Amino acid sequence: MGCEPPTYLSYFSMIASLCLSCITIAGNLLVLLAVYQDPYKELHKPFTVSWLMDYNLALADLTAGAITEPMAVYFTYQEVQGSVVNDLAVYVTHLSYFMSCTTSVLTLSVLAIDRYLAISYSLWYKCHVTLSCTIKICMALWIMSVLLSLTYIKTGYINFAFVFANTAVLSTACVLVFAYYRIFKSLRIRTIQVGVLHEGRSQRCERQKSLLLESKLTKLYLMMLGIFLLCFVPSCLFIYVLYCCSLCDCYVIHWLRDKFPARFKQQLPKSNLVQLTTEIFSSGL
Repeated sequence: MGCEPPTYLSYFSMIASLCLSCITIAGNLLVLLAVYQDPYKELHKPFTVSWLMDYNLALADLTAGAITEPMAVYFTYQEVQGSVVNDLAVYVTHLSYFMSCTTSVLTLSVLAIDRYLAISYSLWYKCHVTLSCTIKICMALWIMSVLLSLTYIKTGYINFAFVFANTAVLSTACVLVFAYYRIFKSLRIRTIQVGVLHEGRSQRCERQKSLLLESKLTKLYLMMLGIFLLCFVPSCLFIYVLYCCSLCDCYVIHWLRDKFPARFKQQLPKSNLVQLTTEIFSSGL
């Protein structure tokens, strides 16, 4: 950057990365364990394979906590010591960061599409979306993330982060909004049809259950969108400033550089909400 970062900023970044690493590793290990054991026997039902997407999402977030964050601790520790960080450490830190974040946001998009297809085209979904198909999709997401992340070596950190903010994050946000809108529309049509075609007491109870499910999903999806925006919007703004602000001084550049990766890697609440949403879908639909 042309100058050394303030020492206290390096210490703060090192402690924050260490804390985030511990929280992310512990939280996502619990998510992986919960999905694997499935204590309520709701996720591993026949024709339900979205649990594998939950697993993939938690695995991507675990990668950030197990590789990216410890490397960030090492990176900032070397800064504090005044040592020169070798290029390999820089590449490992940045590549693992971009790989895990890209896989995470792409998995979120696929999960939203998966739930939309399961509700709107249930018969087609049961026939075509199989376990082997889902495994292939997960593998494709990782391969795509690796290939996209490798372009960072050519473009550089800030340039690739700018492209990442304008493609992966923006496209995922659009997919989430579209899928959630279509899901709510399908649920509302189904609820109205139940009310029109059936007038008995049991059917009214069924309609009330559908309305209750719709209310729960609305709250959950609003929370998911809120957390997604909370994690990614500030980071994207930091990236825009890093990319566009040619007059920013050294302190501002270092502060933004150290802060926006931490915002991207706060993945624990998102993984838990996705798992909870899938359980409600499985039990209620």
